[in-house]
Amino acid sequence: MKKEYKTLLIGVVAIVVLDAAGSLCAKEFHFAYGSLTPVSFLIYFFTAFEITRAKNIKPGILSSTLLGAFDASLGWLIAWLLGPKIPQFTQGLTFSNWFTIFIEVTILATLIGIAAGGLATLWPQKQEQA
Repeated sequence: MKKEYKTLLIGVVAIVVLDAAGSLCAKEFHFAYGSLTPVSFLIYFFTAFEITRAKNIKPGILSSTLLGAFDASLGWLIAWLLGPKIPQFTQGLTFSNWFTIFIEVTILATLIGIAAGGLATLWPQKQEQA
């Protein structure tokens, strides 16, 4: 498997674990699930950084965008199914509200990917030894 695909797969698994474990912990220990958002951003960042280093900046940015879209859709569903069912949150959630949040998270993930990719292009590559 190519390094960039392996890295993206690791990113997806990290998001699933974060969403599942985070929502279960939020339910058990009564803390705001949203406080885990910076951890999601770090996953987007490091995935894009590593993929940019392995390939180039375009796949790095795309990986972050895909992770953000995944997190804002299926990741959020996982968290909602496993975590505390908060009536104030679910009663006011319409498709339009969710879609707006989905777009915002995906755009933010893309911006994180741009930052990570830009930084990765400045990072010195390791020299392969013969």
